[in-house]
Amino acid sequence: MIIVEDGSGVANANTYVDPAGAYATDYVAGHRYATLWAALDASGKEAVIRQATRTLDALVAWKGQRSKRDQALAWPRRGMVSDGYVLTDSTIPANLKAALMEMAFALAERNRTSDTGTTQGVKKLSLGEGALEIELGEGDPASEPVDMVPPFVLQLLREFGATSTGGFAMAKAYRQ
Repeated sequence: MIIVEDGSGVANANTYVDPAGAYATDYVAGHRYATLWAALDASGKEAVIRQATRTLDALVAWKGQRSKRDQALAWPRRGMVSDGYVLTDSTIPANLKAALMEMAFALAERNRTSDTGTTQGVKKLSLGEGALEIELGEGDPASEPVDMVPPFVLQLLREFGATSTGGFAMAKAYRQ
């Protein structure tokens, strides 16, 4: 059964979006995943929405603090800012709802919860005799698993927190 967090700190909420509600219906309209979503029955939609909620709440280290001690989900939160505006303690941001829908689409497409989040990565980086040498980690990049949380979802949530894999960070490289 779906119990939607409405911003009041619902003690038994299990999602931020009702998959049968107006927000989900409007979000899916004209979306790339509209056919995939339509193919799911009501219980399938509920399952991926609940799993998407659990996944995001488990993998994102949210900024701020929970609004109420006994609320079931990570949101609503105190001390949050979005696009320069302070959010009220009862706000469930539109970007969080959009990220939840995108995460649900990703989970409906395939089970991402078994993905390791590893990438090929850089094993060695050195500058010798005027040439930059980069050695990549072992493995075939085509067979490496992708992150559990898709990059677009991370972008939607970037101002609200960070993943344990550092999914919201970027580093600059400078040449001297």
